Amino acid sequence: MGFKSGELLRMDMEDNFGQHTTLTFSGLQKNPKLPASRFSFTPPKGVDVLAE
Repeated sequence: MGFKSGELLRMDMEDNFGQHTTLTFSGLQKNPKLPASRFSFTPPKGVDVLAE
């Protein structure tokens, strides 16, 4: 993980197959106000719901 002035800028990962992935972050906002509706999920019609 790469930080600059306490801000996350980059994350490097390597999996068990040797594949390397780099994620670069920009425009991050700390603790934004998000409505609860952003976290609701309605399963599509016809799918089986195993547990709620």
